[in-house]
Amino acid sequence: MRKIVRSCLLLLCIMALPLAVQAGPLGIAGEYNVFMFDDIEQYGTDVEGRVAAGGDVTYGKADKVVGGKVVKANGFSVASKVQDTQGLADLVVGKNVRLKNGSVGYFGKENSGAPEYQKGVVNWGGKAAIASDVGYDKNKSGPGNPINFTAEQKYLTTMSSNWGGLSANGKTDFLYDQNKLYSIQLTGNNNSLNVFSLDATKIGQNLGFYIDAPLTSTVLVNITGATASLINFGFYFKDYENKIPDSDYIPGSSEFYPNSNILFNFLDATLLTINKIEINGSILAPFAHVDFMKNSHIDGNLIAYSLFGEGESHMELFKGQLPVPEPSTLILLGSGLAGIAALRRRMKS
Repeated sequence: MRKIVRSCLLLLCIMALPLAVQAGPLGIAGEYNVFMFDDIEQYGTDVEGRVAAGGDVTYGKADKVVGGKVVKANGFSVASKVQDTQGLADLVVGKNVRLKNGSVGYFGKENSGAPEYQKGVVNWGGKAAIASDVGYDKNKSGPGNPINFTAEQKYLTTMSSNWGGLSANGKTDFLYDQNKLYSIQLTGNNNSLNVFSLDATKIGQNLGFYIDAPLTSTVLVNITGATASLINFGFYFKDYENKIPDSDYIPGSSEFYPNSNILFNFLDATLLTINKIEINGSILAPFAHVDFMKNSHIDGNLIAYSLFGEGESHMELFKGQLPVPEPSTLILLGSGLAGIAALRRRMKS
């Protein structure tokens, strides 16, 4: 009997590994710029990639009349840079969807606002209130929920815990000036994967956040703490390849910064505040409500429990390589990743 069980586990390993390489360690959520297990409420924002949420989704506000004059509300856009649909819906809502003053779909010219664009597909599991001023593909959109959000939540929660349990192989230094922390420096020399551990209480405002690691390696930053804040500081990456002459570090605003290889894993945060910051890398925070404030954006995936705010999400999705889990969780991995194939088949049918 034990031989049969071991044989089955080995077969699952063989079957799941190609899926893991193809789909990526974040599973279905990795295909979406913003992926929430519960609700999303955002105004005046641009999400360059796809969006999915297991609860209710609200995007956009109606114009207001103040003193007899019409005050224009900030519009919204979802999937503004998604050219290749890959058989996936651009906006998937598990429950009710409310859209006003915006669009779902690709714009040929950035922020053009032109009516000529690739209209996107919207799916919802509950009721839809989509205003006439919202652009989307009415023929392909409609009721239906092609994502099992419960399964994805279970999978990503497990993976967050697994990755959080990895031993740090990188060094973390805190630099102070007159007893005030002004810089966090992460140093790793592994060519494949560099893992760091941080306490959320150490991440304050007005910091320099420096990462010193091989440019092509995956960087995993595990952050512990019930509440966390990313407010008003900059990211920098060691410039080993002299991408920017006469500079030791690549600033996060640079095209050479390796956003897609960096994952910030908030293991147990229930509240994450993002304000006045450009986050260079992806975020996984399976238990957290995210307050994503104005004048902020993320260059990567934003995966959490729920989301509110005006922050923008840029489509620089996570492409790093993370360890395959132990056999006890491999079945869960296989089911989560295999769901991508089923999802695409349903979208194309």
